[in-house]
Amino acid sequence: MKPIALGKIFTGTDLDPEIEISFVGTDSRVIKEGSLFVALKGEKFDGHNFVKQVLDNGAVGAVVCGDRLSILKEQLGPEEQKKLIVVEDTLLELGKIAAKVRDNLDIPVVGITGSVGKTSTKDLTACALAPSGDVAKTKLNYNNEIGLPLTIFSVEDDHTALVGEMGMRGLGEIEYLAEILRPDLGIITNIGVSHIERLGSRKNIMLAKTEICAGLKKGATLLVGYGDRHSDDEVSKEAIRDCVEAYGKDIKVKFCGIDTMDDYYGFDVGTDTDGKMSFTFSATGDRVHLQLAGVHNVRNAVMALAAAYELKIPVKDAVKEVEKYCGDSVRQNIIKKNGITIIDDTYNAGPESMQAALAVLNTLPGIKRKIAVLGSMLELGEASEQAHRDVLEAAVKNEVDILITVGVTWGQTPESCPVKIKENCETWQEAIPVIKNLCGDRHCEGDGFLVKGSHAMAMENIVKFLEE
Repeated sequence: MKPIALGKIFTGTDLDPEIEISFVGTDSRVIKEGSLFVALKGEKFDGHNFVKQVLDNGAVGAVVCGDRLSILKEQLGPEEQKKLIVVEDTLLELGKIAAKVRDNLDIPVVGITGSVGKTSTKDLTACALAPSGDVAKTKLNYNNEIGLPLTIFSVEDDHTALVGEMGMRGLGEIEYLAEILRPDLGIITNIGVSHIERLGSRKNIMLAKTEICAGLKKGATLLVGYGDRHSDDEVSKEAIRDCVEAYGKDIKVKFCGIDTMDDYYGFDVGTDTDGKMSFTFSATGDRVHLQLAGVHNVRNAVMALAAAYELKIPVKDAVKEVEKYCGDSVRQNIIKKNGITIIDDTYNAGPESMQAALAVLNTLPGIKRKIAVLGSMLELGEASEQAHRDVLEAAVKNEVDILITVGVTWGQTPESCPVKIKENCETWQEAIPVIKNLCGDRHCEGDGFLVKGSHAMAMENIVKFLEE
């Protein structure tokens, strides 16, 4: 972390305001000399139990809740007690500290949210900004009220940009995170139906995603991914612009996609013999050859290159870095083993990402039989039945040969889905013998499997079975 004086974070403590903080953390195991420890209370762990340990290890101070003060005083000596910074809520204080540390940064900051594609777009954007130097970014899925501050604290002196991912489950959460991150440039990957069970409508999802504007600076640019699901009036371009304009910051909305009506778009989209995508970036005419399959990744890459273009990064250099990105191991990881191809996309699932994954299965070259093993999509509320029906229609559209659905949310719909062979199982355990029966007693060379579902469906176990 870029060192910051304690006095820029807190006032009125017993500590010397000129002391420099070199790290802020919530995990006692990584706290060392010069660090500030924030004691969070969780369901399984309470950071207050480790306050003495971190002070013994050289922590400058510890941020603690007032309701734990009497217990801590019994454990600590007078000098150690002077290092306690007492607040009402340490989780809220973590966000306040992160906002002040962010004030200490003098590098471009990009904030990313959206229904699907956040992590891939975050990684691609970090690649696109890499020509400027070392880029800090959200690691794993650290995109909530704890993870985002930790991302900000991870920025070092030699970093030249920060790309922060912001997730949400309800209204107000993106606003809270955006006011901590205060991005110079914002990205909304798309506005889909994830979390519609909590928010009730796509209009509310649009309102939640555009909360990123609460943290954007006046006159900033907001890039919005635009696709097929945005055609209805509820989330039209005009509706999105109206949401943004309501913040009164003169934020410039620029749409990204593969449509020539978008501000930034990819055209002449192609696929190589391995199913990897290529396209031409509209703003500069640069040809881009991705290491990724699926048209949705063209959209993600367009947003990443648009961010580089807006931040004055040479696009030719940005393209070279974007072309190196191969994705991660649980988002459309393509595994080729013993003559079969497995698309491991088991991290999570929503209607948009399901349909995108089916399109990838359909476009992979050299596949003799297309086999989709699809787990339930959860947290869709009243939209669940229609969302699952849409995915089944996408399976037909993408010419799936064998469809195996896992989970009770699919209901009776597989029976009416005109796929050659179809089976419905309640759990991944039940799906294993079905896969064995359909595929195990024959030579399967050339078969392609897509395995995808909500994280709770544990579909990664099916991938393990197929690999074995």
